[in-house]
Amino acid sequence: MMCSPARGSSVRCMRSRPRERGQRTPRTRAPAHGADVADNAAKQRAYRARRAQARHAEQQAKGLLPTPSLPTLPSRARWQALLAQARLYLETARDEMQAYDDDRSETWRQGARAATLQDHLDTVGQVLDDLDVLPPF
Repeated sequence: MMCSPARGSSVRCMRSRPRERGQRTPRTRAPAHGADVADNAAKQRAYRARRAQARHAEQQAKGLLPTPSLPTLPSRARWQALLAQARLYLETARDEMQAYDDDRSETWRQGARAATLQDHLDTVGQVLDDLDVLPPF
């Protein structure tokens, strides 16, 4: 419906499409409540499944191991799994940092950024060594 001011202060409304006499405006019908809830639940399950599949595909593309369902493990096993994941992530970071350093030129390695990167590499190596001396649970 389109409304435009006419002469004076009154507003004149015109329909965008003229209706024939006796023709009714089509109305949409809302679905029953029970069907709507079940349909939304199915949509939500499908969405969660798609997101889980996308996360899994992304982890595989990055070469990461699938993460265990940690909340379902007993506490000691959960902690050991978390530490194993931390070790894997730290080793991955160390290897990538080392590969980055190896790809740089000799002049870059003499700069301040190279020194900062080497400090980070040493720190990550120290953390990995500290993980080795952690007593078992």
